Amino acid sequence: MIQNQNSQSVPEIKNYIMIIQNKILLYRNTLVERIKAKNEGIENCLKQNNLEMAKDKMKSILHTEDMISVFDILTLDYEILEDRVTYIISNVECPPDIRVNLDNIIYASRKIDISEFQVFRDLICRKYGPIYIHKAEANIDKLININLVEKLKNRFFSDIYLIIRLKQLCKERNIQFEFPVKNNNKDDENNIKNKEID
Repeated sequence: MIQNQNSQSVPEIKNYIMIIQNKILLYRNTLVERIKAKNEGIENCLKQNNLEMAKDKMKSILHTEDMISVFDILTLDYEILEDRVTYIISNVECPPDIRVNLDNIIYASRKIDISEFQVFRDLICRKYGPIYIHKAEANIDKLININLVEKLKNRFFSDIYLIIRLKQLCKERNIQFEFPVKNNNKDDENNIKNKEID
């Protein structure tokens, strides 16, 4: 009876992995296009000498970039799991060598509003139980990719870093804009750039 249930779960899980991979690609491409549009908006703001609105738009771009990074991490995790579905099904507990990948996916599924993520989490819960799901969601064993954890936070971006990114955009798009001069030390600006650029 258990073997029959497991064999039925293999195509079910494979199907959801394929659906999720396609959904991630769709969302990622949408975010990339959104960034392009926001860059245009920033250029218009700077041409209108509206620096504050440009900074708000840049902040939105940075959060969007974080989500793209999240999708990139999850894409790799799902690719690994796609080849290991039978292996997943044949084990009573989550195998150690795919624990990180599966933990990443379960952890993110509670923080990203994509219905297929929740369905996949429920499938894994049926296989490995609610205790495993709870440990992954709470990152109790500290296995979650640290970049995934950071990118899923509503991160704060300093005013100096926003200006740095706006200056980079101006250089890339050949936008002429006179940024206000502040008393910030150049070394401080470089330190912030190196700290927040990751």
